Amino acid sequence: MKNRADDNSTPTRVVSDLREAARAIGRHQTVCCVGVFDGVHRGHQRLIAAAVEEARQRRCWSVVLTFRNHPLTVLAPAYAPLLLTDPEEKVRRLIELHPTLVACIPFDRETADLEPATFVKEILAEQLHAASVWCGSDFRFGRGGTGDARLLEQMGQPLGMAAHTIEPVFVRNHLVSSTLIRSLVEQGEVQQAAECLGRDHVVEGPVVSGHGRGRQLGYPTANLAPPPAVVLPADGIYAVRVEAGGRLHDGMMHLGPAPTFDIAQPRLEVHLFDFRGELLGKTIRIHFVSFLREVLRFDSADQLVAQIKADEQNARTIPQSKSHE
Repeated sequence: MKNRADDNSTPTRVVSDLREAARAIGRHQTVCCVGVFDGVHRGHQRLIAAAVEEARQRRCWSVVLTFRNHPLTVLAPAYAPLLLTDPEEKVRRLIELHPTLVACIPFDRETADLEPATFVKEILAEQLHAASVWCGSDFRFGRGGTGDARLLEQMGQPLGMAAHTIEPVFVRNHLVSSTLIRSLVEQGEVQQAAECLGRDHVVEGPVVSGHGRGRQLGYPTANLAPPPAVVLPADGIYAVRVEAGGRLHDGMMHLGPAPTFDIAQPRLEVHLFDFRGELLGKTIRIHFVSFLREVLRFDSADQLVAQIKADEQNARTIPQSKSHE
């Protein structure tokens, strides 16, 4: 029988609670990787790859334990950040790293109140059968965040459980972290964010009805309704790639108000180059490739169209050369 840990062609199993994870694991020994993993950035990728490789060598299961919501939504809601990846996007990215199982569970008050020893013994050892656990050097667990990587190692030893971290990952001399990437995205620095993520920052949402001004100007747009909890780049005009209709299309996006038309409410309007089709009501995924310019007010529609044409020429030169996917 082929061992699952050696077969990347076998689909990763995804579960949404610990009991389901325990049932799926059964008596299999595992190598676990634990964390929030918002963004599944280069540091997360290296950490999870190390866990998956150890599981392959041990010929056992690799398990990623993560959370649907950021822990701060429970611990300190006023300080909870917007997410780089919604739960579905995060799971998609984790699956690409080929663990045997991904457990994406809710972080609730019961989880927050677990004593560190309870988390290690009852969850990692007894439910997940972890022989080895990988976590980031800044990982915290247990009530009040009193557990860290060193405590995990100490508590795991009597249970026959090893604990591992990896060296921090740096890009342009900056420590790669979800906080850093979130800040870069919010500043519109989507290319630097992509370098840290290892791919473009992506926002997904349904296409909703707009005012039709783009079509009147000769540049029809799809108006995106983004998920409310996902971080958006700063207002501006961006070169983008759009997953729509099973294909990837180059385009450009206007994100923010439309001052030329006295519209103060932020809008997400994307124009797909050389596209023919209907997107209304469909869900699309926007890959932010490069910042082109700030949102500006123009004295006339003709001036705006002239600038849009210049934006298009600029954007058409960017996606293939700057893409990270």
